[in-house]
Amino acid sequence: MAQGVTICVDYSSPVTYPDGTKRKLHQNLRRGVWGYRLAEMRQWLHPTQVAGGPICIDQLYQDVKRQGILHTCVGWRELEAIRQLDLEVYRAHFGDKTLLAWRDAVEVEVVKGRCVDTWVPCLSVDEVNGQLAIEWVSFATEIHCDPDDVTLLYPE
Repeated sequence: MAQGVTICVDYSSPVTYPDGTKRKLHQNLRRGVWGYRLAEMRQWLHPTQVAGGPICIDQLYQDVKRQGILHTCVGWRELEAIRQLDLEVYRAHFGDKTLLAWRDAVEVEVVKGRCVDTWVPCLSVDEVNGQLAIEWVSFATEIHCDPDDVTLLYPE
């Protein structure tokens, strides 16, 4: 079903950053193209996730940088384009996975003048209302990414 689906990315729309955002971490990354075939988007898992184990979100981010794949990661705008899809199409392609978009990771001032944290946008199924939702996840929450949390990459 999802094989022929193309997402159209609107790079003219502003990214909805969390309140208190100080700076985008990766200003110099090129943006992607206007459209992608959903079936060609790549899903990357850390070796710990492949083995079935959880990994701390900060460790996952550091490894994405270390592996040299940060420039191929999608951002908030791509997640927003995917969020517009029908839930059945999303599930046919991604199941119940959470998609991480490291391209738009930001530093957020959580306590005015005292505490800065790193956040990343994620797209997942909100089971309460049965819709796709983008949320910003803090590295400080010690959330562990399990094998159902994938880093979404542009097609090769």
